[in-house]
Amino acid sequence: MSHVKLMVDSGSKCSRIYDYIRDNSPHRVQMRDVYNLIAKIKKAVGSNLTDEDQVAELLVDFNVSADGKVVCIDENSRGQTAVVSISSQHMR
Repeated sequence: MSHVKLMVDSGSKCSRIYDYIRDNSPHRVQMRDVYNLIAKIKKAVGSNLTDEDQVAELLVDFNVSADGKVVCIDENSRGQTAVVSISSQHMR
């Protein structure tokens, strides 16, 4: 299970996790079992973080995710966070 958790944390695709479980486990699994397992692992990881940490993680992921964005994140002395995001690409 720890290998699967590591694969989920590193962003492995469902098909790779499915192949790993199928090759290394005596259990017969289906793709929906893998989707459910990934959701369960992600939910368990998310519950360990505070709301503030989850927001910070979301903002960092947003900042790193794609080119063409300018993001400014600032926190004041009371712990309030402000975010300004500018995108140079439009969505279709």
